[in-house]
Amino acid sequence: MRNLLFVFSVVIIAAACSLNMAMQQDFAKSSEDYNRSLRWGEFEKASLYVPESGFDAFMKKVSRSKDVKVVDLRTLRINFDKEKGEAKVRVEIDYYRLPSMKVKTLIDTQKWMYVEEKGEKIWRLVTMLPDFK
Repeated sequence: MRNLLFVFSVVIIAAACSLNMAMQQDFAKSSEDYNRSLRWGEFEKASLYVPESGFDAFMKKVSRSKDVKVVDLRTLRINFDKEKGEAKVRVEIDYYRLPSMKVKTLIDTQKWMYVEEKGEKIWRLVTMLPDFK
């Protein structure tokens, strides 16, 4: 009986570790895809990571950012809280706004939530596209 309890405990721990690993891998992919979209100026593609409730507001910011060209994007810090299903990513973005060629830099703090949609857990960006001034 003790052996059975030990085996059951190991299986439960392994399953929990596997779920946490999958959660972190899903986050890494979502965050990288979103930031790659920003890097290449594909703001509409970036909107795929926004929940439906914030989609219209995000797209308004996209329409105001049509003349923005991102030069570089660097991830400065990631704070990942698996217990809360939250993550904060701090990125530094170098960009210019046409017709100017003057490169500006901004810091964007992205807040992500691990939410359930249509029976599936996915990462969604809670914050908006940054203000490119």
